[in-house]
Amino acid sequence: MFARRISVVGTGYVGLTTGACLASLGHRVICADVDEKKIERLRSGEIGIREDGLAEVVSEDVAAGRVSFVVGTAAVLDELEHEELPSRYALLRADADGRGRHSRPRRGRADPRRAAGRCGSSQ
Repeated sequence: MFARRISVVGTGYVGLTTGACLASLGHRVICADVDEKKIERLRSGEIGIREDGLAEVVSEDVAAGRVSFVVGTAAVLDELEHEELPSRYALLRADADGRGRHSRPRRGRADPRRAAGRCGSSQ
């Protein structure tokens, strides 16, 4: 397996756990959230989720440089600015009631930057 660059939008239970597990497999993961205070807490090592072993996995991933935390989806695109954008991507949006909605993975050269503005970008 070769390491990929992966972004996870949302650092709640599902997003943080997914990001941490993917990073522990060797992938480079950027976790984004619109909640600046949550990102500050994560950067300082405060996980805030009760899941056995999650704090340790996140701590190891951060120390190894495999996971980082940014505010907003636009920040993810900024980190990837000098890299080729993916040709396959899936979007996860939260409905007004907070439940996530998945879109089908897309193929082709569509620019995910257009979608970033609709997916919780803080900018």
